[in-house]
Amino acid sequence: MTHIVIAGASGAIGTALVTKYLDDGHVVTAVVHRSKPAIEHDRFGCVTDFGSIGKLDSLVTLTGHADNAKLGRVEMRQWEQVIDSTLTSVFKAINETCGRIKEGGSIVVVGSIVGSLGGYGCANYAAAKAGLVGLVRAAANELASRKVRVNLLELGYVNAGMGERLPDEVRAKVVETIPLKRFAEVDEVLHAIEFLRTATYATGTVLSYAGGLR
Repeated sequence: MTHIVIAGASGAIGTALVTKYLDDGHVVTAVVHRSKPAIEHDRFGCVTDFGSIGKLDSLVTLTGHADNAKLGRVEMRQWEQVIDSTLTSVFKAINETCGRIKEGGSIVVVGSIVGSLGGYGCANYAAAKAGLVGLVRAAANELASRKVRVNLLELGYVNAGMGERLPDEVRAKVVETIPLKRFAEVDEVLHAIEFLRTATYATGTVLSYAGGLR
C-alpha cells in the first residue's frame, strides 16, 4: 500500500489532494502547522512534524506564503517569513524525509511560475520560489542513486486560494495575460501533481503549468 506524505495540506489544493489519494486507496499523512484539511477518514493522519513519520513512498509539498510589497518597502520581517514558509519549509521536508523514502519513490514540490517570471511587488515570494528550482535539481542529483525522483511543478493562477480571492477587476486583467485566457481548475492541478509523482523517467524536471505564461 502506497504511503504518501503531504506537507502543507490544509489549503484548497492540499485538501483536494488528500481526498484524491484516499479515494485512490493510498495511505495519507498530512504535515500541518495551523489548520487541518477539512475531511475525515480513518486512514488519514495529521502530524505537526516529520519525526513521527516512518517509511514513505512519496512526498508532496504545497507550503508557501505571500506577503507582498514593492522593493524599498519590504521589511526584513516580511522577507524572512516568506523565505522561511516558502523555501526553508520545503528544504526541511526533503531533508527530514529523504532517508525514509523507499527506493523508486518520488518527491513533488509545488511551486509557482513567479519563480521563473519574477512577478511584480513580490521580490521575497519570487526569490523563494526561484530557490525551489535549485533545491529540486540538487536533490534530484543526490537522490538519483536510490532511484528517488524529485520534480517541481510551477503553477500559474488557479481557481483556489489566492487566485480565487482576487477582485473581479484584477482577475480580468490577469486573465488577459494568460495565453489560454483562464485560470487552472483544482482537478487539473491534481492531475499534474500525479503525473510528476508517477513519471518514472522524470527527475530534476521543472514543469511549467501556467496556461502558457512564460
